Amino acid sequence: MQSNKNNLFSFWSQFEASSNRRNPFMDPDIFINSMSIAVQKIMKNPEKCKEVQTTLQKTSNTLTEYIIERMKGEEVEPPIITSARDKRFSHDQWDSNLFFDIMKQSYLVFSDWFDKTLNDEDLDIDPATKKQIRFYTQQIVHAAAPSNFAFLNPSVMEEAVKTGGASIMKGFMTLMEDLQKGKDPDMTDMKHFKLGENIATTKGAVVFRNDLIELIQYNPTTEKAFKKPLLVVPPWINKYYVFDLAEEKSMVRWLVDQGRTVFIISWVNPDASQRYKTMEAFVLEGPKAAIEAIKNITGEDSVDAMGYCLGGTLLVCLASYFSNFNKKDLASLTLLTTLTEFSEAGDLTAFMSEDYVNRIEAIMQEDGYLSGKIMARTFNMLRPSELVWSYVVNNYYLGKDPVPFDFLYWNSDNTNMPEAMHSNLLRLFYQSNVLSQPGKYKIDGVGIDLSNITIPVYMMSTKDDHIAPWKATYNGVHLMKNANLTFVLGGSGHVAGVINPPQKNKYNYWENKKLDDEADIWFAEAVEHAGSWWPHWHKWLEGLNSAKVNSRTVGTQEYPALCEAPGTYVFKPCK
Repeated sequence: MQSNKNNLFSFWSQFEASSNRRNPFMDPDIFINSMSIAVQKIMKNPEKCKEVQTTLQKTSNTLTEYIIERMKGEEVEPPIITSARDKRFSHDQWDSNLFFDIMKQSYLVFSDWFDKTLNDEDLDIDPATKKQIRFYTQQIVHAAAPSNFAFLNPSVMEEAVKTGGASIMKGFMTLMEDLQKGKDPDMTDMKHFKLGENIATTKGAVVFRNDLIELIQYNPTTEKAFKKPLLVVPPWINKYYVFDLAEEKSMVRWLVDQGRTVFIISWVNPDASQRYKTMEAFVLEGPKAAIEAIKNITGEDSVDAMGYCLGGTLLVCLASYFSNFNKKDLASLTLLTTLTEFSEAGDLTAFMSEDYVNRIEAIMQEDGYLSGKIMARTFNMLRPSELVWSYVVNNYYLGKDPVPFDFLYWNSDNTNMPEAMHSNLLRLFYQSNVLSQPGKYKIDGVGIDLSNITIPVYMMSTKDDHIAPWKATYNGVHLMKNANLTFVLGGSGHVAGVINPPQKNKYNYWENKKLDDEADIWFAEAVEHAGSWWPHWHKWLEGLNSAKVNSRTVGTQEYPALCEAPGTYVFKPCK
């Protein structure tokens, strides 16, 4: 017995050590404090307390009446009808079987009451705490779903019967393996994809490298190419190949086939040796260094640049920096789901309180970076049913292997954040919103003012983005008021809406040339167009400069190919 105890203790210690449990975003002190504030506000207000009790009583009565009618065999409309998009209750037994229907409706009714009670806008709670309450309420509500309990989920029971219990055994073994490795459930078949073989396969070479970036230039596929080269700047939170997924989704391949000379930044996956790299360093050693190399390789005096998410934030800082010196290195700017005004910066603002930032900085001071695994868990928790619990059920309860999916493979390929840069991002951009205050943020001593950007700018956001909400990105229109600016809104979310190849004909986009002060007014008057935004953007880019030259070979004698794409930085695993 003692031996078993020692084995169990050893196993648990290994799990704790390997899984990096120090997740500051799930801090129990903040959880208890924020939830207590909501409860105290209710309890100290007699009218609100009475209202909550009355609502609970009505909720209970409605559910009781429904259950009685169902037990009589009557067809009656349920208190809450689930959305077709809610895959938790897709099995027909959730509706047809009385037991499962009662479980489902009881959960939906009481979780709805719980959510509305704690997130009541009438409660006198500061905005930062409200966001924390909303986040933790979401975690409780989604974790409590009956679909997350093996013997309350008809899909799990059906699979267990069909396989003679083999599904339960396989799921248990998978759970034990993941616990031992300290890893979260796989979202996709991680063994299916091989970088450079069936993902990130567009041919090219690394032509420049420094401590932060590898610059990849891609082989031409056309005889003629547009004169202006194109630089793509991805965010450093994930790896670059979101632009070069499976061949039919690869934006890089599509751009090369349109005659573009494409360069892309592949960020290093940092460790403690890069702990002192600041946001300023990411601007200067990232896109600025890349542009210098591209100019030397192509002989052009300026480049078109496209930045995705925080990659776009770096580019607007660089564009303003260049404007201070009247430098013409940037011919145009394309910003994809890019925040420049951070006052309404989406779900992530729930973690921007002083308590959270202090905890994050304490971890980074110890390690020199914030683990990408922590960031990945946090992003997943913003959509717990889809990105956490669905994989718990699939992998551990149903005993199924996750299907190969290139988006999810990329999403699981995490990167770390250097201490100085990430602290800058949290305190200066998210907390202090420095880009909305001309001159407050400085690069190499030069004050950044987005109103001095006068080059053509194409802003593209997505309708269902919860990381960079489109109305928040639209606020950047007013900061870049002197630019020749086009704003387009795509369908879907932060990734799928951006990586929307024309041949898929999947999501639409909206366009309105009149940039109204209010985002809602802009959208009300916008025209919806079928299909991908890619051709619209490429036509816009061609309208700026349609001149062509003979297609360029990769690199030069001064900038020889250092290695083939996808390079070396992309292979570094996350700690």
